[in-house]
Amino acid sequence: MAPKKKARTGQRANVTPGVTIDPIIDDVGEHPRSENIPPLTILPDSTTTNQTAPVPTPTEGATVPPTNIPVPTPVPASDSGDSTSSGVNRFLQLDPPVFTGTNPKEDPQGFIDDMHKTLRVMRATKSEVVELASYHLKEVAYSLFELWEESREEGSPLARWGEFADAFIDHFLPVETKATRAAEFENLRQGSLSVWDYHMRFAYLSKYVIYMLPTMESRVHRFVQCLIPLVINEATTTTLNSDLNYGKMVAFAQATETRKLRNRMEREGSNKARSAGNLGGSSGGGKSTFRGRSSGPSQSFAQSSASAPQLGPSQQQ
Repeated sequence: MAPKKKARTGQRANVTPGVTIDPIIDDVGEHPRSENIPPLTILPDSTTTNQTAPVPTPTEGATVPPTNIPVPTPVPASDSGDSTSSGVNRFLQLDPPVFTGTNPKEDPQGFIDDMHKTLRVMRATKSEVVELASYHLKEVAYSLFELWEESREEGSPLARWGEFADAFIDHFLPVETKATRAAEFENLRQGSLSVWDYHMRFAYLSKYVIYMLPTMESRVHRFVQCLIPLVINEATTTTLNSDLNYGKMVAFAQATETRKLRNRMEREGSNKARSAGNLGGSSGGGKSTFRGRSSGPSQSFAQSSASAPQLGPSQQQ
């Protein structure tokens, strides 16, 4: 009877044949000893059971996907088209102005200012501002825009907003109109206008004389010096003692005007009430006084008439 084989114990038990193992790696994956001991290789024998994982049998009619096909790295989708579309939609939602070049009531400077404000609100990039603005040029204005684009040198970079605005104003705003607006600005005074109406006119005409208002300080000074006396004193003092920008100065002038007009109305109302009270007092208890005062002159007139010499018939004629 052949001797019984001892059961394998330790790290060499139940080892897959043909797999190289390191007998000095402990349970935590570290070498407990520092000796350079080569790993052992267990050769398969007839008594070793093949412990490879079983391969499932495919079901009849089912398709088994191949396992050796490389998976491509996903590429992020480009959203340039979507962002352009959303930018155009946002531009249209803001309802920018339209310019045709055929309506004499159209204001070229107003179109440029309103369009620039719209493009700033939607944060349009430098490369798309001209394209978006040209979308709202109609009829003659758009035809001239196309001619302007064709006149630019071939291969030149995309047109910037400054180039477009300058070319637009030079064509649609004649020199005579600019000179007229500049003269109106130089003669502008508050006069009978309210502070707000004066400010609106000032802001409109100042667009034509930018060279006269190079700084915020010059703009504020020009605005203040043309105010009416009701407001100018306090506004001038405030300008000298504080650093207000144009918007804050307009608000200050408005508040000063409102307060001064209210005080004036209250003062006039109290004066009228006082005058009405004095008139009521004199009419209520002044009859005897009026009679007494009127009797004096009447008596003196009667006495002087009685003492005067009588005229003869010839003198009466």
